[in-house]
Amino acid sequence: MSNDPGKYPFTRGIYKNMYKDKLWTMRQYSGFTSAQESNKRYQYLISQGVTGLSVAFDLPTQIGYDSDHIMSEGEVGKVGVPITSIHDMEKLFKDINLKNISTSMTINSTAAILLSMYIVLAEKNKISIDKLNGTIQNDILKEYLVRGTYIYPPNQSMRLITDIFSFCEQHMPKWNPISISGYHIREAGSTAAQELAKHEITVNSICPGITYTNILSNIVKKRALEQNKTEEEIMKHYVRDIPLKRPNNPEDIASMVVFLSSEGARNISGQSYNVDGGLIPS
Repeated sequence: MSNDPGKYPFTRGIYKNMYKDKLWTMRQYSGFTSAQESNKRYQYLISQGVTGLSVAFDLPTQIGYDSDHIMSEGEVGKVGVPITSIHDMEKLFKDINLKNISTSMTINSTAAILLSMYIVLAEKNKISIDKLNGTIQNDILKEYLVRGTYIYPPNQSMRLITDIFSFCEQHMPKWNPISISGYHIREAGSTAAQELAKHEITVNSICPGITYTNILSNIVKKRALEQNKTEEEIMKHYVRDIPLKRPNNPEDIASMVVFLSSEGARNISGQSYNVDGGLIPS
């Protein structure tokens, strides 16, 4: 079993060089009251340099109701865009080249339906679906646990999800068929420390203050030239509010990591530690 980035089990990341060669996809989660208004927003975001779209759907769309269904009353377009048919999908992505943009759709119970509409839209625009790039959330388990926008029983829902996996693996290799969302479970009160305690794994967070690295060194040099000051004067300004009057060295952070990973810290879990020279009092 390899421990290298880009190799199974991917504990050090899914890409060989991670984001040294490829920047993150930048998106803004958005969905307005109608497909037309949402399209205007997407066009604007693209013009401002985003490299991906992130579609927010309204609750009726999330749980499979058409906008004119009695159960949709009062909820249409409230927390996202309503999509009832392929015609709405066409309006949503009007004049947007699906081949050149990555699209994330935050959708779960009806993920198969919305993905199907996206595929049909691509085919109508003569775009091969193996060129489509994007993500669907498709994380039904957290819907049962915390959010509640499920439709079908668990077994049948899991079958739909795994069928999507199989389809995407065969026909849409650039598409991510699931995006696990831990956020909702965290919001419901669960913590990583609680989740992993049964495996004897401790989870703590380290909150570093100003740390002297090559990046900070370059910033200090640039500011010194711009302000006609010495580097020492710039650094003195940066640490003026730190009681110990000095930045961290990377070793300061590493020492805390080593301690929290040691036998001496075996019963410390679920805590946050500031390593900042006393800047933020506990």
